[in-house]
Amino acid sequence: MDSEVIIFIIFGIAITVGLFFLFRLITCWYFKINKRVSLLEQQVNLLSEINYKLDRLMKISSSKEEN
Repeated sequence: MDSEVIIFIIFGIAITVGLFFLFRLITCWYFKINKRVSLLEQQVNLLSEINYKLDRLMKISSSKEEN
């Protein structure tokens, strides 16, 4: 009898975890969370590139002023 209860509990936990991931997937799709994360990563990359180019411009302009 005890082994049946343990199997039932394990089965119940597995179903609960499966439903959690299913609802999480549906929620992320509905609110376009994955797309938002992708767009934010693109923004970070572009801003990093802009920052790098501005730093280079500042160094070039400061070296010209010294001469």
